[in-house]
Amino acid sequence: MMYGFYFTFDLAGSVELEVKATGIVNAYLLADNESKDPAHEVIVAPRIAAQHHQHLFSLRVDPMLDGLKSQVVQVDAVQDDGDVGSDTNFYGNGFYNKKTLYKTPTESVSDYDGKTGRMWSIENPSKQHPYSGANVGYKLGKLMLSDMVHFAIRLLAHPSSLSLHAASSRQTRLDCLEPSTIC
Repeated sequence: MMYGFYFTFDLAGSVELEVKATGIVNAYLLADNESKDPAHEVIVAPRIAAQHHQHLFSLRVDPMLDGLKSQVVQVDAVQDDGDVGSDTNFYGNGFYNKKTLYKTPTESVSDYDGKTGRMWSIENPSKQHPYSGANVGYKLGKLMLSDMVHFAIRLLAHPSSLSLHAASSRQTRLDCLEPSTIC
C-alpha cells in the first residue's frame, strides 16, 4: 500500500498532517459457498472480499523552540469550579485550561480525551511571549480515536509499542529511529 502524506502549515503557526491511502484493498478469495461476513468485510467482486482494517501511523517530532530546553504540557479544557452566579463563574459557562507538565517519559504516556478537548503543548519555559507572558510553543491536537479502534490496537501492538496511546514524550536518542517504540 502506498500513502500520500500532506503537511499544511498555516499562518497561525499550526501544522496539519493528512495521510491518504491509495485505495488498494486488503482482498482475499472466498471459498465456494463461504458465507459473507458484512460486519467484518466488504464484497468487492464475485467471491472477493476486502477486510475492514486499520492504518496506524506514528509521527516523531523533534522541536527546537528558541533553544533545546523544551517541555511537554498536557492541556485540558476544564469547567470552572465556581457555582453559577459566583464571581468566578457568574453565567455558568466558565472554563480554563488545566495544564499538566510532564516530568518523565512514563508520565507523558497519555490518551486523547474528547470531553476535555485534550491537546499537548511543546513549550520553551525560558522564553515567554511578549504580551501574554505564556511560554512560546506549539500545540499538538488530535482527532477523535474511537474505543473500538483503541481495542484493536491493544490486541495488535507489541508490548513496547507506544501505539497503545495517543501521545508520549521522551528525550531524543539518535540511536532510536522508531517513533512508536520505547528505546
